[in-house]
Amino acid sequence: MACLLCHKPMPFDVSKAPPLPPPGLACGSKMDALLGDLEKVCPRHKCVVFSQFSEVLDLVLAQLTLRGVRCVQLRSGNQVELRREFETQDDVRVLLLPLKKYNHGLNLVEATHVFLVEPSLQPALHAQAMARVKRLDQTEPTFVHRFDVGIHIHDMSTKKGRGGNKKRGGQRADAYDSEEGSCNESVASNDTSDSTRSKTSRVSEDTTQEDLLERYLEELTEKRFDGIYNNVLQIARRPSEDEGRIIPRIFGIVGLMLGPHSDEYFAKVESVLEPLVKSNVQSDIVRAQALEGLGVVCFTCSTGDEENAQNIMGLCDPFFNNSATPVLAKLALETWGCLASTLDSTYLIEEGFLDTHLTLFLELTNNADVDVRSAAGENLALLFEAMHQNHIDNYEGAGDIASKLLELSKESSKKFSKKDRKEQHSVFRDVYNTVANQEPPNVSFGLENETLRFHDWGSIMQYNAIKECLQSGMLEHLKFNNHVRQLFDLPHTAEVYSRVEKRATKSKTSGSRKQQSAFLKDERKRRQGEKNTFLEGGGHDGDY
Repeated sequence: MACLLCHKPMPFDVSKAPPLPPPGLACGSKMDALLGDLEKVCPRHKCVVFSQFSEVLDLVLAQLTLRGVRCVQLRSGNQVELRREFETQDDVRVLLLPLKKYNHGLNLVEATHVFLVEPSLQPALHAQAMARVKRLDQTEPTFVHRFDVGIHIHDMSTKKGRGGNKKRGGQRADAYDSEEGSCNESVASNDTSDSTRSKTSRVSEDTTQEDLLERYLEELTEKRFDGIYNNVLQIARRPSEDEGRIIPRIFGIVGLMLGPHSDEYFAKVESVLEPLVKSNVQSDIVRAQALEGLGVVCFTCSTGDEENAQNIMGLCDPFFNNSATPVLAKLALETWGCLASTLDSTYLIEEGFLDTHLTLFLELTNNADVDVRSAAGENLALLFEAMHQNHIDNYEGAGDIASKLLELSKESSKKFSKKDRKEQHSVFRDVYNTVANQEPPNVSFGLENETLRFHDWGSIMQYNAIKECLQSGMLEHLKFNNHVRQLFDLPHTAEVYSRVEKRATKSKTSGSRKQQSAFLKDERKRRQGEKNTFLEGGGHDGDY
């Protein structure tokens, strides 16, 4: 029988439970790398190994037993006792699991390292397997080790399963090439420092972001802040493309939960995100998200220190040109406007500062992207609002700027879609009224029993920046996060429901809602009965 991994002849048949192989038996480059990594990690951390082949798990079990590492392998049937043995006994260091059978339904927070022996054509299987270890109550950093062999069927399955990006010249590039080492047929990649680097990632950021966005959990930041922060901070130092998009938002959301006077938190976040913004190696979307996250954390946590806001506004300035990508220019404009609204208006109208930024923003109103044009127009309105507050009503170029804004508020060019023209008209009408007529904006948003009203551009830009960060979680935080409510002058709320309480009181299937529905149904029947009785004339002839 040949080895499933390296196809070398094997002196025994693993499918028939043979005696243990001799310690010196060569198992192939990938198996040697896997066993070597397990031996290094096991003394300090518990590990879970996933494979699609039971024969491979049998071989790993045999080799680890020879090396004195105690492990447990789950097979078909009831394996509760074996799993409990892994959870409770410190000397059991490795759990071996079939990928397709045990990639769901388990909570294995005792482990911190996941080993994926083979690539899969279904990335969701690997994602589910990783999630067995990285759960909501996991407090330690979680590491994932993948073992891929180049110039092999593994290479093709990895590219097909993950998808790749076409490079020039027709070559196909895996989205993970920047993080994974490549190797020849007989050399496996692994996660050790003295060998070819394999993809080692943490899977905390997706779960953490979902928890922070879908519900406001005050106890999450109080009890688990250190664990969340340390996990995300370690990833943020060398993030992948996907991690770089998520991590700044997590920093921003946690900052909104911590609230003002969290200068130490801001300093740590700044030390991580500022290099990402300045890096020319990172993609534009990662740099844009890092800039947005840094701005939100500065706005919410670094209170009373205008120098921090000015420094981050300086990071935005290089992206105020039409050659920058739309996402980078848009988020830079929104971040700049949010932080500028926190500064004293006298700083914004300093001659050199004012002239420079009015020129930059006016040029950006010619950008091809409607979001960039709108953000630039709002920043123009913010600067003119600062001038009006300081009684500067005769700015030299105000007439030309007002003419340009009036033209944009009536844009009818067919090169833009009808939806974009409608959005542009709405924004630039208000911007023009502020610049030309000194009229403040009047914007309102309705909540369940409250209404948010904004009558200045600074508040609008702060709201937009926080909304960009929270996205689908904005309504939840406006209801229950008192730090966010304080930013918009809403009264503090003590009404914080857990998910169970919400289900029990507000869900359509809850007992209280069913009781209310039954009462309303009875009322409708009663009124309908009275109406029918009246129409039939029963018992009412003597009254007329």
